[in-house]
This record gives sequence, C-alpha cells and structure tokens, in this order.
Amino acid sequence: MMHVPPTVLRRKLSFWQSHGIITEPEPDIFYLQEEQEQNENNIQDDIVVEDYESESAMASAQDQREEELQTFWSYILGMLMNLDTLPLERIHQMLKMFAFQGPTIECNLQELKVFLDRKVREHQLIYSNVGSIFSNGSSAASTMQKLLS
Repeated sequence: MMHVPPTVLRRKLSFWQSHGIITEPEPDIFYLQEEQEQNENNIQDDIVVEDYESESAMASAQDQREEELQTFWSYILGMLMNLDTLPLERIHQMLKMFAFQGPTIECNLQELKVFLDRKVREHQLIYSNVGSIFSNGSSAASTMQKLLS
C-alpha cells in the first residue's frame, strides 16, 4: 500500500478531472468517465496544470523539508538548555548522533546553519560572534557573562 498525502492526491486527481477523465459528483467520491468529450482547451489546460503541479511540488518539497528541520528544533533546544552554548559544528555532530536516525532525515552543515540563522532572525536563538556559538534566549545572560569573563 502506498501512502500519499491528501493534498498531493487531490492535485493529481485534479489533472485528470481537467481532462474530463475523472469526475467528482460528490465531495471525495471520484468516477472514471467511460466516454471522453474532446475539448479544444485541453492543450492549454495541460500547460496550466503542469505549471501548477511543478510549482506545487517544489513548494510542497520545501514545506516538507522545513517540517523535517523543525523536528530537529526540539533536539537543539534541549542541547542548549543542558550545555548553555554550542558551536554550529558541535550541534551538527550531536544531531548526527541522536536525531539523524532515519534514512531519509539528514541535514548537512550548510542547511543547519541556514535554519539556525533563521531562528536567530526570529529571536528564538542567540548567536555570538565571539566563539561563533549559539545559545537559547534563557541562557543568553549567563552565556554573555561566560564570554566576557
């Protein structure tokens, strides 16, 4: 059995609906049309649907990747709560040991840097150029004291 997200399935079905091959007489009930009516606009519809599908696929892949990275966020917060501050490389090493257990879930150093930089911009994380370390907001004061002493 293949598992497909409902949004992806609906998008694929809409392609066949636009060609008149499948109809949806009631919500979430689809029928295969035995006779297909020829439509002059089918070629134009193909182009529009293909463009929409490729844009949606890219957006959906990006959303899925963002969701995967968001799962690492709880690990990162836990690390920073226990260790106060960590450099990017150490965060990445620890994620590889504990969080990157699944075969499809992995994150390279550059992706992690971009993700953590976004968390800094969103004020969910603090980055210090001194030592190139990250810390969470609750340990920021103690981190700065450690760096300055």
